[in-house]
Amino acid sequence: MSENYYLPRSGPMPRPASVEEGRNVLKQEAFDAPNVQNITFRALEFTAVCPKTGQPDFGKVEISYTPRHKCIESK
Repeated sequence: MSENYYLPRSGPMPRPASVEEGRNVLKQEAFDAPNVQNITFRALEFTAVCPKTGQPDFGKVEISYTPRHKCIESK
């Protein structure tokens, strides 16, 4: 991914090569939100592969945060 990379509007999301690259992509996607008090992302069902056994894992995720200056959109 390059420095001017943007997330696609649809389809699968690319995997960044590093955490720093992921942060840079999110910074590019962030937008001003001066009146937003709290943001909550909820994934009521997600799957992942266990890195140790290779078996599928299932779960729920909830992320809540209060933005300082910028927000990101859930994709």
